[in-house]
Amino acid sequence: MLRWMPSKFMNSTILRKRPNNMKKPSSTFSHQKRFGQYFSGDKVAALLSLLLPQGLQYCSIIDPMVGKGDLLSAVVAKATKNVQMFGVEIDKPVAVACQKRLPQANIICEDAFQSKAVITEKGWDLVITNPPYVRYQIQNDDNSVMPTGNAIRDNLFTLLNQLSYLDAEEKQLLLQITQNYSGLSDMAVPSWILCASLVKTGGILAMVVPETWLNREYAKPIQYLLLKTFDVLTIARDVNACWFDNALVRTCLIVAKKKKIIPLSEASGKKTLFIDLGAGLVGECSLVDNLTWNGLSGEKALIDLLTRKVNAADNDFALESRNTMSLFPQMLASQRIPKWMSSEDFQAQNNASQLPRELGSILNSVPEQAYMTLGDFGIHCGQGLRSGANEFFYLDIADEADDEYSLFTSKWFGSGRTIEVPKKFIIRCVQNRRQVTGLVANPQALETGVRYLQDHIRPQDFNVCTHNAAERYKVLPSALNDYISTAEKYKNPRGISFREYSAVKPNEKKIDFQYERFWYMLPQFAPRHLPNLCITRVSSTAADCVYIPQSEENPIAVDANFVTLWGSSEETIKICLALLNSTWSKCYLELLCTVMGGGALKIEASHVRQLLFPKLNRRQLQRLSKYGITIAKRQKITPELRNAIDATILESFTDEESLLMQIRALLRKKLNERGAKYEL
Repeated sequence: MLRWMPSKFMNSTILRKRPNNMKKPSSTFSHQKRFGQYFSGDKVAALLSLLLPQGLQYCSIIDPMVGKGDLLSAVVAKATKNVQMFGVEIDKPVAVACQKRLPQANIICEDAFQSKAVITEKGWDLVITNPPYVRYQIQNDDNSVMPTGNAIRDNLFTLLNQLSYLDAEEKQLLLQITQNYSGLSDMAVPSWILCASLVKTGGILAMVVPETWLNREYAKPIQYLLLKTFDVLTIARDVNACWFDNALVRTCLIVAKKKKIIPLSEASGKKTLFIDLGAGLVGECSLVDNLTWNGLSGEKALIDLLTRKVNAADNDFALESRNTMSLFPQMLASQRIPKWMSSEDFQAQNNASQLPRELGSILNSVPEQAYMTLGDFGIHCGQGLRSGANEFFYLDIADEADDEYSLFTSKWFGSGRTIEVPKKFIIRCVQNRRQVTGLVANPQALETGVRYLQDHIRPQDFNVCTHNAAERYKVLPSALNDYISTAEKYKNPRGISFREYSAVKPNEKKIDFQYERFWYMLPQFAPRHLPNLCITRVSSTAADCVYIPQSEENPIAVDANFVTLWGSSEETIKICLALLNSTWSKCYLELLCTVMGGGALKIEASHVRQLLFPKLNRRQLQRLSKYGITIAKRQKITPELRNAIDATILESFTDEESLLMQIRALLRKKLNERGAKYEL
């Protein structure tokens, strides 16, 4: 039984150590996932502490998402004698264990976004944390102790208005970002905003975050906030995703110093020390045990590198002073002003398109080169079909006759059973990359079908739908009626039925208490569900683009495992097919996208929209269209064909052969870093 010792300090209840049998922190996977608990560990905490500016002592330190206290423990030696040290943790058993570990700190068990304890008169000298990684889908679970995404936004908005030390311009910036960051953001985004707001001018922000903060669409407002209100001093990156045992993406450590808010144009000359650290450096005691430099080893070698701030590289490490703005080349890759950005900043910076730093350094001799996006010549980009219940909507095709399919059913209906369904209710689907040989999907070879009902319902559902709906609907065949009725009664191991799944619920449409559409009816397919092209979203090899031959007679759906693309003309589609199978495109995506823990590349639609290609004239575009037609006809790309595509893309540069060699070398380097293979 936990015992609490209330103490009034800044209007918060503080945990105090008291003899008793305390619960251990919960370690169940589902609990940790819901709370976003990926605790830093002593080695990561020690490395982040090393990255802090040398020689500084801190009078006030807070970790607003303190967890087990790894980060606070690592910086105790950097605190003054009378330090004000606080930690906030929402998970009660974890908070109690943290207080026991750090008796010199005040650990509060509450929601940091509602905590009065984080509010001070001037802000904090050091804000250090590893924010929870909770995806937006989980944040919307109203049955959890964790606040919902909407509640977090509202609470953050309220808290920001209580920070008296923020000047009017900075407070307006923070509130504008809070109001407009994407609802698809994970919890790390509002955590960033909270932590940034708590740092006093001249204070330090230190964060443990996934590498996605550098390249995800929803991270752009955070990058904007950092550029305007912080000097980003140091970024250390876990190249081989080895710092966390269960990490799905690489980790970054960030150290930044708070400054008075500036126009974005003034951030262009700032520098950041960027450090790549490989798995070979990790030892028994630290993440840099095996680092050697200038006659020093381990942590002493790292401190020397940080102090000297020289560009250096050796086995398993590289250190480089980079232009801070170059770390976020796609932050301003938008044709419209983001709601979280001021019009002045947008107008000042949007006149220059920025390539990823490593690609830009190869092409720096031609700064006048113009670039274009896929959108500039009519290509749209999105994500494929997310059914919300694949085991219900997807079925494997066993056989086909002239007008019907024989379909295998899933285990819940009876493993090995088949049902006969008219073809008009089934659309063949590309569910994963293994179903496509080469670069062209073959409709007859696709063995997955998605059940697509638009104008048919079960007989019993006519009694509960609106009069208008009843007039336009027809009766489903008995096989599908039985299939759906059985599905309605089935509950998964968690006791949830298909119709209760979060992505299935919106299928139902009602007017008052009568139905217009039912849960078993997927929404009408949009172009993104029936695209002309697709790219695998999680790829263990170099990214490629697959052609989807669409027709009214044989439409092909594409699953949400893919980024999907479509255009208004066959010419632009074939141009895009050639471009997205070029060396330029493959290299660009390696630089732009997220590398996951196992070495796979995570590609989002936003990344593909941000791709910049050298601006091409009409003759060059026509040539690329012919190359795309050849790919579609041969269903593959030969080295000779890729060479021709690459040469066309780089034709406007004076030394295209040398540039192509450098781009291919860079592509090999990035593929090797994540353990991927690609035959150039």
